[in-house]
Amino acid sequence: MATIWANAVNATQAGVQTINGGVWTGSVLTQYGVLVGGASSAISSVGPGTQYQILQSGGGSANPAYSTATYPATTTANDILYSSSSNVVGQISSSANGVLISSNSSVPSWLANSGTANYILTANTGAPPSWQSVTASGAVVIIDGDSGSATPNSSGIVKISGGTTGLTTSGSLAILDITGTLNLSHGGTNATLSASNGGIFYSTATGGAILSGTATASQILMSGASSAPSWSSSTYPSFLSANSLLIAASTSAIVGLSTANDGVLITNNSGDVSWLANSGTAGYVLTANSGAPPSWQATSGGISALNWAINSTASVALSAGVGVLATYAGAIAVSLPTSSAGVGTALGITVVNASGVATITMGTGQSIQIGSQTYSTSVASQAQGDTLVLINTVAASGSAGAWVAISVLGNWIGS
Repeated sequence: MATIWANAVNATQAGVQTINGGVWTGSVLTQYGVLVGGASSAISSVGPGTQYQILQSGGGSANPAYSTATYPATTTANDILYSSSSNVVGQISSSANGVLISSNSSVPSWLANSGTANYILTANTGAPPSWQSVTASGAVVIIDGDSGSATPNSSGIVKISGGTTGLTTSGSLAILDITGTLNLSHGGTNATLSASNGGIFYSTATGGAILSGTATASQILMSGASSAPSWSSSTYPSFLSANSLLIAASTSAIVGLSTANDGVLITNNSGDVSWLANSGTAGYVLTANSGAPPSWQATSGGISALNWAINSTASVALSAGVGVLATYAGAIAVSLPTSSAGVGTALGITVVNASGVATITMGTGQSIQIGSQTYSTSVASQAQGDTLVLINTVAASGSAGAWVAISVLGNWIGS
């Protein structure tokens, strides 16, 4: 079914007819204005503005507007637009092979090509730049590389003096020759250098120098303090494994010696260094050998052969080959063996308890030597951790027996 509008269009209304909610309304337009969509979809007109103004966007929230400045209606190829006066954009006609300059009142213009080869653009006092011959007075004043200058003579020949740069120069219309050596203060080397493959550049007190490359690989660069550097006589490894040691394998070669787990560093009878691997057997000791490197060996007696055992009583009888860990809290009475203790056998005691005090009481004919002092009555510990290891020098027989302290920890007082 067709829909019939209840409101008729006012055909006599001038302007633009718009419908809003089923009602046609009219907007009166300005002659030569531009229609734009305003807020709430309303249509209005902008303009018409002044001749040669241009319509510019007002962004996303404002109507466009005509510019204040006027612009030319037509342009010529390669012309440059510029503001010939306030708010008036004009054109500068191009000029073949010219340069753009400005007058002393800042008005830009094209300076036509001079038409003469080798003329140069030259500044003038109070006037625009102009094309001038290089022989003209003031066309070239100074080339500042030092105190040298370039001034053409009447024939157009330029001569350049090197000043204090260390250079000697001469010039002509076609060729400029520079000889000599540029000094350090002007960025040169102040030396005549020859390249060396693999060489190192360094500085002397007066100029640059090159240390010639070495034919021996793996030598390293060594400081000469206040003199020239040099290559080392010895070679060095370019790579080392973790924990490796640097060893002089010969008079001219430093090598990396790989580590060994739980080992010791030894030398053979020629002085060569190597790692002695761990024996893997608990209790083995490193033992010197005649004419051969040290080696791991089982113990056969003495301090390392002691079997340590805990004793928690107040009375301890020491015996050959046994070390006592005394844990009793209080006075501990300790006696020496009266038999089965030959020369070279060892015994010992350690006070473990903080309240323990061990007193070794000697019988008739028994003695203990600690350092240079020999005691024949008793020796007593003074604090926790005191340790005394004795070795027999006169075999125990009855009450006899002489003992010498070979390891003393803490303070033992004797009488």
